[in-house]
Amino acid sequence: MKWRPFGTIAKRLVWIGVVGVAVVAVGVGTVLAGAPVTSGWPAAKARLYDQEQQAVAQARANLRPKLPAAGGAPAVQAAPARQAGVIAMRQGPFPRSTFDVRDVWQGPVGSDWILAYAGAAPEVPGAPPTRGALRLYRESADMHLTLLGTFPAAEGTGPLTVTAESGEVLRLRTDSGTTLSFDLRTHQYQ
Repeated sequence: MKWRPFGTIAKRLVWIGVVGVAVVAVGVGTVLAGAPVTSGWPAAKARLYDQEQQAVAQARANLRPKLPAAGGAPAVQAAPARQAGVIAMRQGPFPRSTFDVRDVWQGPVGSDWILAYAGAAPEVPGAPPTRGALRLYRESADMHLTLLGTFPAAEGTGPLTVTAESGEVLRLRTDSGTTLSFDLRTHQYQ
């Protein structure tokens, strides 16, 4: 028989002990998992728990799809039809410091849908908006805006307000009562 150092036998015995403890732990866990959850509970509480579990199992066995009226996804609605005309709105898709809106006209110009913001723009960057101007946008079918430009009126003209539209020409008025016209096709004052 070959002589083995004491350390090797001790290590084997430790490993055999660890494996033995693991086997016992798995066995105890298996036995406990098979035992009813309610073991050791008062009888009334155990009955109530069992009733709840039966109700849950029954509900899961009879699943039905929800009706749309009972909270399902809403039906898709078409976008509302656009309406041309003047809108009494004092804010646009830009800061008020860059353009002070008095009102907005929207409507078709050729095959495009145009939004014309009437008001005032600053004479110089950083100054308050005082010079009458129009800011035009094209709106796509999915409501995406594209800036066409800012069109200042003659120097000394105060803020503009849209009073009417005739064909593709906007009728404008200043605070002092002066009237102007703006051609939406050529982007020029008349």
